[in-house]
Amino acid sequence: MRTITLVLIAALCALWAGVAFPQVDPAAEQEMVRLVNAERAKAGLAPLTVDERLTRIAREHSQLQATKHAISHQFPGEPDVRHRISPTGLRFNYSGENVAFDVDPPSAHRELMNSPPHRANILRPEFNAIGIGVVHAGNEIYVTEDFARRLPELSPDDAESAIVRSFAALRRSVGLRPVPLRSQDGLRELACQMAKNGRLETDIARDIPNVSTVTAWTATEPQKLPSDLIKLKNARASGWSLGSCFAPSPRFPNPVWWNVAVMYF
Repeated sequence: MRTITLVLIAALCALWAGVAFPQVDPAAEQEMVRLVNAERAKAGLAPLTVDERLTRIAREHSQLQATKHAISHQFPGEPDVRHRISPTGLRFNYSGENVAFDVDPPSAHRELMNSPPHRANILRPEFNAIGIGVVHAGNEIYVTEDFARRLPELSPDDAESAIVRSFAALRRSVGLRPVPLRSQDGLRELACQMAKNGRLETDIARDIPNVSTVTAWTATEPQKLPSDLIKLKNARASGWSLGSCFAPSPRFPNPVWWNVAVMYF
């Protein structure tokens, strides 16, 4: 019995020794980034910047593909790419993903460029960041390219200042001076409360004295004003106050800016 057991162990060790376990290939990843950015340069587009957070989740997905011996954007029980990016802390508003199985980076890149949806991701003007995971399994490679439009990591002060500048520029475009900005304690907390509740609420600021209008909105880029605020560009207000909060909500785990602005008589 002992002899048979030793023979079985030896056979299993020999079998395992012949198995090619998935291995990350950083040099191949760099080559694929170069190929992607070369295509973008030919199209007159800005190059994509490598973000290590995207690289990490791309590698994890390529390893999963290699383990399952299959190509997929989402396996059972796995989040989609947007929800894989969100926990990394990357601030983004667009995302995309390419996957491939081939023998080497140039061949995988040609395969992706010959596929209209994958080519569109590589050449999408909105994207500015990328992470590529290349995993070897024997003589083949599994590839994941994760794309995102990475947003600036602003503070609440930065976000509110961006909104103020945009609204002032809008007023100047119609020949009016900027509305004086007033400090109003608690507006940021109200904005965060909207995020916690998962809905926009204008009634939350109605109790502030002398308020004439309340505008609430969400934005991934705070300098982009909502239509309700744009309509107030001609308002003869005596002042306004603003509060911004960067937070997720129950329905949307990817954080956005929740904003509330009040105008005074």
